Amino acid sequence: QTDDGMLFIAMEYLEGQPLSLVLKTEKILPVRRMLHIVGQVCASLSEAHRRGVVHRDLKPDNIFLCQVEDNPDFVNVLDFGVAKVITDENLSAPGTLTQAGSIFGTPPYMAPEQWAGDRGDPRSDVYSLGCLLYQLLSGDVPFRGTQREVQRLHEEEQPQPLRNRVSGIPDDIARCVEQAMAKDPGQRFDDGNVFALALRQAVQA
Repeated sequence: QTDDGMLFIAMEYLEGQPLSLVLKTEKILPVRRMLHIVGQVCASLSEAHRRGVVHRDLKPDNIFLCQVEDNPDFVNVLDFGVAKVITDENLSAPGTLTQAGSIFGTPPYMAPEQWAGDRGDPRSDVYSLGCLLYQLLSGDVPFRGTQREVQRLHEEEQPQPLRNRVSGIPDDIARCVEQAMAKDPGQRFDDGNVFALALRQAVQA
């Protein structure tokens, strides 16, 4: 608040572009560039997860790329507007993380449990990141259709295997994407750090 009573918010100025804009001109990213970007997203999510925060709306619009020194793809994860803080208290109290009947997220990237209105946890963000990684490697989101159709597909169907959509995807990376997008949260990577480690190992394999 200024001395004369005017209210203001000071925010970091970011000079760059969202990943969504990059994908309009570069449909498929090279594996190395993908790993560089996704690894930073994983690190950002892991920091949030350690603090008990789940993003719940991870998508290309919310990944902002800046030029920082010699890094043209320095990642900022934006818009925690629908994020929730998980505490011991609200984990044991159904309905405190998400109001009954409320659904948060962006359809092409939403985990099955988000469609059901269940409280999310770090594995929900891992699912969304798996959908994003699928898009970066194939040039398209895993599922398309009306919102109802996309919901059913996320809840019930497996996406077309990456190796059937684009050639040259290493098998280990394809398996990482499949695990991240498992319908059962218990079969996914536990958080962003575990996902990033698996991707690095897949690239080095």
